Amino acid sequence: MPGTTEGQVPVPGASLFYRLRGEGPLLLLLPGGDGDADACEAMATHLEARFRVLAYDRRGLSRSVCDDRTTAPGLLTHVEGDAPMGKIFRSHWLPACLSAVRARRS
Repeated sequence: MPGTTEGQVPVPGASLFYRLRGEGPLLLLLPGGDGDADACEAMATHLEARFRVLAYDRRGLSRSVCDDRTTAPGLLTHVEGDAPMGKIFRSHWLPACLSAVRARRS
């Protein structure tokens, strides 16, 4: 199984920290509240055998720096291009998730 990759990706108006691990179809984990990539750690551990699990720090939290709120589309394009992926939505992330889905359809 591949190891964990961590890094920063520039997206319009920000630099986002991300953590990617596992194998299989891409699955984006979006932490709720003031959570960051670390908040997804337990879930990612259980999913990494079946999925490539992507978690990130939202703009302005932990290791990400921001001035814009459109995070998910830029991060997904950087990691996966146009390939199909699964998503897990939590709490106030619905607008960002819908934005990512719309961006991938166009």
